[in-house]
Amino acid sequence: MLRIAMCIENPTFLRDLFSCLQQYRNMNNTQINMKLYKDADSILKLIDYQGFDLVFLDIRMLSERDYAITRKLKKTESNTDTAVIFISNFLTPSVVEKGKYLGNVIFLTEPINFEKIELLINEFLKLKLIKDKKSLLVKNNRGLFKIRLSDILYLERHNKSIIIHTKTEEIISLKTLKDYEDHLQKSEFFRCHNSYIVNLEYIVNIKSNHLSMLNEHILPISRHRRKALFESISVFKEVYCSTSI
Repeated sequence: MLRIAMCIENPTFLRDLFSCLQQYRNMNNTQINMKLYKDADSILKLIDYQGFDLVFLDIRMLSERDYAITRKLKKTESNTDTAVIFISNFLTPSVVEKGKYLGNVIFLTEPINFEKIELLINEFLKLKLIKDKKSLLVKNNRGLFKIRLSDILYLERHNKSIIIHTKTEEIISLKTLKDYEDHLQKSEFFRCHNSYIVNLEYIVNIKSNHLSMLNEHILPISRHRRKALFESISVFKEVYCSTSI
């Protein structure tokens, strides 16, 4: 079932979107739970209790409120894969550029038609399936753990073990950080320091020789890895995150 939240003031956007979603549901025999909210603040209050797949918002520019929604969606366990779709009459290059750093953001411009909605939903489901299949198997004295890569914030070398920091817990592994670097090199991860491998999706900002993660942890960046980190982030954002339809 697809769980969809909508906060759309423009009556034309709302009518067209609702019609397209109904058509998709009928053509694909897909259960779709649609909820309409009067304002984005209502969505923010319910994020901790509601699991959303797609959140539709209409915007003219990216505000701090929109940043707050996307940040909180990524922090909430039940909304790990939520995509935020900003609908607008017109998008300036600066808005699209700003959106690249939010993650899981899609820009949808007029006209809203079935072809666009069908493409959006199908791509979302395909990416979600890929994320579900990508995982790590970790064995320690507590047992065997299967961890989705998209749930990992970062890996930390501590003494002779590795701490895997996920959204909900910390899991100890006896492998080396080099083992994980080799395993994750084709994924959305980057070794920013001798002691850390970070998930690029959950970097909030970068300042000189350190970066801030979504869980508000501050991690160091090795000076010789800084340029490659920015290059990896740029590639990641182009491939995985912000797109326009």
